[in-house]
Amino acid sequence: MTGDVGVVGDVVAERADVTRHYRGRWYGFPLWLAVASAGILYDASNPGFMTLLSLPALAIWVWIAIAWAVRLVQWVLGTSSLRSVLVPPLVLVAVVALCAANVPLHLRFDASRAAFDASLAVEGRSLDPTMGTERIGLYEICVDETEGVLVVYTDCAGSGLVDNSGFAYAPPGTTMNLGNGERESPTYTDLGGGWWAWTASW
Repeated sequence: MTGDVGVVGDVVAERADVTRHYRGRWYGFPLWLAVASAGILYDASNPGFMTLLSLPALAIWVWIAIAWAVRLVQWVLGTSSLRSVLVPPLVLVAVVALCAANVPLHLRFDASRAAFDASLAVEGRSLDPTMGTERIGLYEICVDETEGVLVVYTDCAGSGLVDNSGFAYAPPGTTMNLGNGERESPTYTDLGGGWWAWTASW
């Protein structure tokens, strides 16, 4: 009987050691989860999503997915907590929902709206991209021009992959249309107050 108790005690102690080992080994996992989420949310605050800025964040998410699968196995084996299994999927769902609703884009543009409104009063706009960039609010603008009654800004980040993107202002009573032949199949996101975010193919 005493021997059986000793064996059980050894098993419990061994499992506790394994649990402490993996907890120590995975220390910092929440930090990487926060960094990956912040990277995607920041990129989603640009008018063109999936810029080159997304690549490091996506690489971290791939690592998180692998780590989560390992955590799931550990939880099944009883060496990891349920919280460590539930948190990453919940965070991912929250990030996807915020991006789908354009929340980061609206928040960042609202913080820059006053600067964009003030820029409308600038005469003779036409920022030559070879002469540098222009900081408007929280965005870096490469091209600043008029197209008829529209005022169009091209964001330096663009989409970074296959599209150009930026912002445009359409005075009340006019229609947002950037179909001047230079931008293929433009799509628009209404930011309110006559402002739109646009994305178009090269």
